[in-house]
Amino acid sequence: YQRYITRLRARLAEATSRALALFDRLGAEVLVRPEQSLYIWAALPGVPDTLALAEQLLQEKVMIAPGRVFRVDADSPQPWSRYNVGALQDPRFEAALLKVLERR
Repeated sequence: YQRYITRLRARLAEATSRALALFDRLGAEVLVRPEQSLYIWAALPGVPDTLALAEQLLQEKVMIAPGRVFRVDADSPQPWSRYNVGALQDPRFEAALLKVLERR
């Protein structure tokens, strides 16, 4: 069990590092830069409302959690979004994100 946990932590750390590198390439602001995490909160440049971004990404078959869904006041625009570190490892995610961001 301990070996499994050790490997799992190493995989999570690597995935987190890759996700942070992706956000750095995109010029995103990252709320917290953890060593390992299941989720990363980020705000992408030129994206004032991640609900609109989420809707556009959904058309590309990619799902994100826009910051609005985590707020009491879900009607106000939110530039932050929660991204799943594991999902960010899929090259289709980056391709879809770049495609949507280019259209803005």
